[in-house]
Amino acid sequence: MQESITTAKIIVLGDCETGKSCLVGRLAGEPLRMKYLPTWGPEFEVIEALHDGGQTRLLFCDLSGHPIQKNYRDYASLGLDVVLITFDMTNPESLDHVHSWQEQAIKYNKNAKVILVGTKIDLDRQVSDDAIAAVANDLNCPVLVTSAITGEGVQDLAFELVKMANPGKALAMILLRNKNSNDLGAELVDARMTIAEQSKTIEAMAKIIEEKDQIIASLKSVAD
Repeated sequence: MQESITTAKIIVLGDCETGKSCLVGRLAGEPLRMKYLPTWGPEFEVIEALHDGGQTRLLFCDLSGHPIQKNYRDYASLGLDVVLITFDMTNPESLDHVHSWQEQAIKYNKNAKVILVGTKIDLDRQVSDDAIAAVANDLNCPVLVTSAITGEGVQDLAFELVKMANPGKALAMILLRNKNSNDLGAELVDARMTIAEQSKTIEAMAKIIEEKDQIIASLKSVAD
């Protein structure tokens, strides 16, 4: 029997310089950007997950926070499943703008799920837990804090996205894989799996990754 494949379209929004591209890059196993480079136009990444009950494909669209890119953001918001709204833990003003980003994201997608993501937790934080909790309560959404530098919270975010894409399923095992991290998934396999089961799962994931570049190329052709 062929495994079921669930696809989730995810857009990443937030103020400029909140670390959106670094976060997505860390999720996808890309080399870390130590110097700020503004995003112009949409950038795409794909992460695959194998789990009990099937396979999930997370399609990320990283978008610039610059006002001039609003048309790109409106277009990319069509048909989305989840929106990640980032704020900088060192910049309280970026948290103040979260409501505006949420309004833009759900303009065409009233049922889209939202995750609030704090970035740069490794730096000197200036945003209180109470302030974050208040915004999350207003949006009725989960919150995760992350660091693209140290990797803190990044895997938890990926797991949360897979679970959101599979509502109602109790997932005992989630194996993540991206194009540059062949052993990432092995570290995330449920401890109850045998070595043989882990090897079989990793081999299956290797076949999935072969499709990644084709998927990204097709997404970019649509955006162009």
